[in-house]
Amino acid sequence: MTGWIVAAGIYFLYQSHLADDRLTGPGSIVQCGHPNGDVALITYPDDWDQQFAADPAIMEIDWSTGLERDGEIHLPDGRIMIDAVPLAPPRPAYPAWAMATATEGICEIKFTVLSSGTAGNIRAACSNPIFIQPARNAVAASRFKPRTLDGTPYDRHNVVYPMQFCLSS
Repeated sequence: MTGWIVAAGIYFLYQSHLADDRLTGPGSIVQCGHPNGDVALITYPDDWDQQFAADPAIMEIDWSTGLERDGEIHLPDGRIMIDAVPLAPPRPAYPAWAMATATEGICEIKFTVLSSGTAGNIRAACSNPIFIQPARNAVAASRFKPRTLDGTPYDRHNVVYPMQFCLSS
């Protein structure tokens, strides 16, 4: 089955690739451990690969010469870089319609961890547009320890967080 779905002004091509007719539920997917389910495909917006602006102070670092130890990157000039980490993972709400229709899905959420520890520039691409807003909301509500260079916080651009919406079988 193929069709177009419009969500938030973006057109998504929906493709159903059924392994066979014995689905665990009408919207079950292989990625959630249902071997006879659909293979969920994410259709990305045209500008998905566009990079967010990069911080010049971070971009001038030659990462290939750094040594990583205990989550820290020790640079040859003595500076220490610590990457952004989530303080708690995003916890999305399962959409009521998706739950009622046993619809599962996968998403990738691309965002910037701001120096304040919050998420900004949040974009979501999902296998079903019903999951876009809950995925964005979950990341927006999350808090992070920001990337630091010698203790000074910096924005961490182009973080991609995978998310699955799975129902128990």
